[in-house]
Amino acid sequence: MNTPVWFRDIETDTRNDQLTPGGMAIVSGRHLKIEPDDSQQGVFFISPDGTKTPVDRNTFR
Repeated sequence: MNTPVWFRDIETDTRNDQLTPGGMAIVSGRHLKIEPDDSQQGVFFISPDGTKTPVDRNTFR
């Protein structure tokens, strides 16, 4: 199964909570893969109002 196991906010050293704006994070799991040509796949930030923002993979290169 391709499911994240945990998420860690590096700035606050917390797991499975919120990401610090402008901070870095680690997503851990097994067999995590995406199809880069499918815009519905990948890592998304979801705001409290439900707005989904995809992480641009080129941002962190």
